[in-house]
Parts: sequence; structure tokens; C-alpha cells
Amino acid sequence: MNDLEARLRELTLTIGHLVHVLTEETQMLRDSPGRDISDLQRRKLPLVDAYERLAAGVKAEAEALSELDPELRDEFRAAIEQLKDAMEENETALRAATKANDRLMNAVIGAIQEYQLQGSGYGSLGGMPTRSKAAPVSVRINERL
Repeated sequence: MNDLEARLRELTLTIGHLVHVLTEETQMLRDSPGRDISDLQRRKLPLVDAYERLAAGVKAEAEALSELDPELRDEFRAAIEQLKDAMEENETALRAATKANDRLMNAVIGAIQEYQLQGSGYGSLGGMPTRSKAAPVSVRINERL
């Protein structure tokens, strides 16, 4: 096995690991969008770095790829297709989770703002709105000194 074959095999293996992590992350995002995925991010980043490094090395020798074992090239093409599919599914899941988190945050902000507004200003009966069911109390200010 020559050096290019070894690097292509390593790249194919790295792609397989990356697809596995992406698939796991996608499933986690779909099952519970608010769940912490930082562990998967820590596992994914070194794989992405390795993929980029190995892919750049293989790409530099693109002409020589045609001389490699056709079975190895087919495995590589299949791995690339799996990676493409996994990345598309992951992107869709990330967008959906982001959208869900945005809706949740907007709902929380809206509830906080509504709560804060309930205690300010005068109500329709001339009293201050309260959070209790008690009737408003009428108050008059004596401006005479």
C-alpha cells in the first residue's frame, strides 16, 4: 500500500467517525432540542480538523487517485456521500433547534415584560393594578399647605 492509499483509507475512516458523531448529534437535537451537546462538539472538532488536514493532502494528489484500487475509491465515494447526507440532516436539526430555542426565549422575555407591565400605571378603575383580587383603594392628595 502506498502513502496515498494509506491517507485515503485514514480519511475514509475519519469520515466514518465524523458521520457517526454527526448522526448522534442530529438525533439528540431532534429528541431534545434544549439538551447540552457540548460533549459531542468536543468529539466532533478534532474529527473535523483531521478531515480537513487529510482531505487537503489527498486533494493535492487528485490526479493520482485514478490509479488507486477501484474498491478503495468506491469506499471513499460512499463515505463522502454519507458525510454529505449527515451534514445536511445535522444542519436541518441545528436550524430547528435554534428556531425552537428562539421561540422559547421570546416567550420567556414576553412573559417577563408582561409581568413587569402589570405593576405599572393605573387600571381602568383608577387604581394601581395589583396581583391580588382586592378592590382598588381610592386615594386623594391634599395639595393645601
